[in-house]
Amino acid sequence: MASMTKLEAVNEIVETIGEHPAASEPSGTGTSIYDRARNFLDRENTFVQAWGWPENTLVAQAKTAVVSSLTPSNFYIVLGSTVLQAKAAGADAHRSLVLRTDSVDGNDSAASTPKLFDANEGTFNFASAVTVFVDLVEELAFETCSPLLQQAIVDQAKVKFQRRYQGSPGAEAGLVQEAAVSDIRAPRFQPNMNQPPNIQPMIPNQGQSDRS
Repeated sequence: MASMTKLEAVNEIVETIGEHPAASEPSGTGTSIYDRARNFLDRENTFVQAWGWPENTLVAQAKTAVVSSLTPSNFYIVLGSTVLQAKAAGADAHRSLVLRTDSVDGNDSAASTPKLFDANEGTFNFASAVTVFVDLVEELAFETCSPLLQQAIVDQAKVKFQRRYQGSPGAEAGLVQEAAVSDIRAPRFQPNMNQPPNIQPMIPNQGQSDRS
């Protein structure tokens, strides 16, 4: 299965309302139906990838807080502009560390940028140059995604595009079904079911029977 181009994706989206395919890839800056379809594709590319998939998730990344250049008492962990989600991992898995855009701290050169936010403490400031471990979900270019993830993205865009421009209940039902199938087929992380050793007595419930 070959990867899908953006032009192929846009043409699949406009098919939902009976439009003919475009001959060249729209820029997304105009007002044509093809530009609007490109906008829907770009939005869903970000939205669906933000869920986190094996191909766009960096697991247990070590991130170290860096002192603010303008406020020496503050230490921030600034994330890249392509990061869509952050989740505490490894030794920090018990913490609530999330991505948030810091638009309040105007005293720092990294204001209005995505940073790691400590939800337990309610602050962006880690107070020292600590290192924490987080899973980072990063946005990939649509063309570099696997075919199965591409189809899941396109099918989500098709549902919303048809709903906005045509609003056919019959078409809606079919497109929702297609989106559900492609969502199921897209590969996800497998849960880690490994258990530590010695989690129960060799003879279960023996201790309870002794106390009875």
